[in-house]
Amino acid sequence: MFSSVINYMSQFHPIYHLKDELSQYMERRHFPKKSILLNAGEIADYTFFLEHGLMRAFIEKDGNEITTWVAHESMFVTAIQSFYSQNPSFESVETLENCSIVLIKYKDMMTSAIKDHDFCLCMFNMLQKYNIFRDNRTYMLRSFSAYERYEWMIQHDPDLVRRTTNKVMASYLDIKQETLSRVRTQMKKEGILDKLKI
Repeated sequence: MFSSVINYMSQFHPIYHLKDELSQYMERRHFPKKSILLNAGEIADYTFFLEHGLMRAFIEKDGNEITTWVAHESMFVTAIQSFYSQNPSFESVETLENCSIVLIKYKDMMTSAIKDHDFCLCMFNMLQKYNIFRDNRTYMLRSFSAYERYEWMIQHDPDLVRRTTNKVMASYLDIKQETLSRVRTQMKKEGILDKLKI
């Protein structure tokens, strides 16, 4: 029933043998575009596995929304700081497309990690990958030009670039929307976007 989640997590360490036990902790729900799944100030009791659709986490500052995370199919999304500390979140989480999502509660995930060594190792390996990606993204934002940031994003996840609005992508890359438009114009002239159908 929740094979998409089990298969994804088993890339990091096999947990197929736990599928029946873990499935009791999972709930599948469907959300329309622009649904807020978590508001800033609330505690993130759930992590969301995205089966279909597009989601993001964002913070609000001075009346502007700053996108901190964008995810599509076969990714986990939550307000990480709040989920693992169980303190109020500074991020909000919303859907950018109609989404099919599997929800897993914090307490159930932690219970499974305590009970089963394989699940704990799976989580450790998975979090390692996520942390490395976030660290690489932080380095990219601090070191790369606007052109290089968009180029990095295209190389790492062209599907995400295709499906995300310029407004959200500019925020995610910490550049102005007008700057992204200029970068896109330059890349079109160079044939990069047409080649990748972006």
